[in-house]
Amino acid sequence: MKELSHKLIRGDYYQYFNYPIRKQIIQLYKNDEHAMLTSILLGLVGSEEEGEKLDLAGSTAITIFDEAYPALLLESYDPPLVLYCLGNIELLKRKKQLAIVGSRKPQSESLSATYKIITKLKKEKEEDLVIVSGLANGVDGYSHQLALEYNIPTIAVLGFGFNFMYPRENEQLYERIKREGLVISEYPPHTSISRWQFIARNRIISGLCKVVIIVEAKAKSGSLITAELALSENREVYIVAGNSFNDSYLGSHNLLQEGAKLLLNVEEVLEEYHY
Repeated sequence: MKELSHKLIRGDYYQYFNYPIRKQIIQLYKNDEHAMLTSILLGLVGSEEEGEKLDLAGSTAITIFDEAYPALLLESYDPPLVLYCLGNIELLKRKKQLAIVGSRKPQSESLSATYKIITKLKKEKEEDLVIVSGLANGVDGYSHQLALEYNIPTIAVLGFGFNFMYPRENEQLYERIKREGLVISEYPPHTSISRWQFIARNRIISGLCKVVIIVEAKAKSGSLITAELALSENREVYIVAGNSFNDSYLGSHNLLQEGAKLLLNVEEVLEEYHY
């Protein structure tokens, strides 16, 4: 497995392996067909002597062949073959990953709701809990900030490589999460910022977590992608209700018709991890 992991990391897989190839690789791995896997990766990546070693920029690379790869993420429909990590990779082993995502320009009541969720989670003293989000402005960044403030471990999932930063306003938060939590990306460090990568990133947020909380989402919010992916994989999705006549909550409220639950208290969210 170590040899296969090396080929994935050195092969800069995300550029060369499209979805059908990724799906085939994952299926072969799950079926323990290692000989076929080796053959495919040799054909795609080349021999050990070819190419240059990928600069990991101080990060740790975890592949689907490694024991440290999150089991719940591996079960998702399109798990990344490689996760590049900066920080405490032990957080990936924790069983209670909880995603909190939402608007980049939230209403004050949504920020208040996020604060109440995090502080109540702290009071519950739930072991193994990790807050997962996307380091975006608004609800995402605020969730990370509060998690750090209240000593709840947090994981930030990026849609670009570690040699870049977006949004710039969250750079200090990013540095703090690297020190006190974990930052992950499926993209090698040299990968620049592209809009479609943020959309792809959402599947990792939902894939890591058994429960997703949506705090304010418009009809075309990117948070809805995270929620819909979670619902499609039988994960639990909770929404924070807002004013029924405020378009800022239209996407959130529509999720209730698709199987999401209305968030009434933190206790019921934590109860999901005990089934």
